[in-house]
Amino acid sequence: MGKSAKARGCAPEDPKVLAEAVAAIAKLVADEGAVPKTALAKHGIPRAEAARALEKLAASGLEIAGKIVRVPLQKQLTSQLATSSVLPLRSIDSYVQGANKRDAMAAATELVAAGRARFVVRSTELLLASVDTPTLAERDLHRLESAVAKLAAAVKLARRKGGTLLRADVEEALRGFVSAAPPRPIGSTRDDRVTGTKLALLRDIGASIDEHRESSGLTWVPKLVRALGGLPAREAVHAELLRGARAGQLELRPESGMGRLSEEDAALCLAGPQGSRLSWVRRIEEKS
Repeated sequence: MGKSAKARGCAPEDPKVLAEAVAAIAKLVADEGAVPKTALAKHGIPRAEAARALEKLAASGLEIAGKIVRVPLQKQLTSQLATSSVLPLRSIDSYVQGANKRDAMAAATELVAAGRARFVVRSTELLLASVDTPTLAERDLHRLESAVAKLAAAVKLARRKGGTLLRADVEEALRGFVSAAPPRPIGSTRDDRVTGTKLALLRDIGASIDEHRESSGLTWVPKLVRALGGLPAREAVHAELLRGARAGQLELRPESGMGRLSEEDAALCLAGPQGSRLSWVRRIEEKS
């Protein structure tokens, strides 16, 4: 019995077998985010055909970077921003596959330069934000800077004279920069149909994140979901985690390796880009 196509490799004169192998690798990259070039040989592509296979993979829209074949970093970041509207730049490399921090930062900078994302500051932390995240325009930044400077001068005078400020004056100075409605805390909901039990559950999410936080500062999502009711509460918990992430209050992170998750734990995680599972959550604290 003859060897299989994978075992004997695809001969140069057999373009169909080569095309099938390239398609299989492209699917693997799409699923995993990135794979090493050694995957070519494992899929039956001989060394003599490797260059041609890489050309085909690049032509299909994938990036060839050193020893890695990957989904373009900008595309990976855009997919992540669709799930979490802000990503902290200090750990930006944890949101992509097949790249170091320098390359991930370069991709983020290119996204911003192309107008497909924005750099924003939250407290003392620099973040990458999706273009549809509400932010201040340059003109508004100048107006805010002026208003804050005047308020700071008034506060300094009030301190020196042993006085205080009129709340109406502060509200007037900041009008146009803040919403009249108070910000929704993590765990709040706009759905009037939510039952009292479910509402109480959602309000407990923020406290549970803190309660189950590990030494790394992260909270494991499966543990959080189980603490809040398990499978029956999963959808509600996931919805609130996503709301918190889109509001810039929470950071969701993917599992570093799918093999580390059991089937039961994976079912409690949020779905992420390229088939990943978002298994960790962290509060983005406001710093004074």
